[in-house]
Amino acid sequence: MITVVYDPFHDIGIPDGTAMLVAQAIVGTLPAGDKVTIGTGLVIDAIRVLVKTGEIPHDQVQFEYNGITIDIDENGHCDPWPEGFNDTMEKLLVQL
Repeated sequence: MITVVYDPFHDIGIPDGTAMLVAQAIVGTLPAGDKVTIGTGLVIDAIRVLVKTGEIPHDQVQFEYNGITIDIDENGHCDPWPEGFNDTMEKLLVQL
């Protein structure tokens, strides 16, 4: 299983248009047991899409945020969804 650590404060950002390419590189090249830290929620969402479309089995990738392990089901849904995990966009949009 690959663990993708979400750290929105201590990793470099990537251009929005490359999120899917980065997600495919993560799940396509890292060996099981590896951890990678990403700082953009778009990569999280792209990995969820890859799970939902069957490009990666849901039991081959998980997320981690603030020490909490977040599992992904076959539909790309995450459980649990802790406060602060990939919710920056939603918090901004609520203010508009």
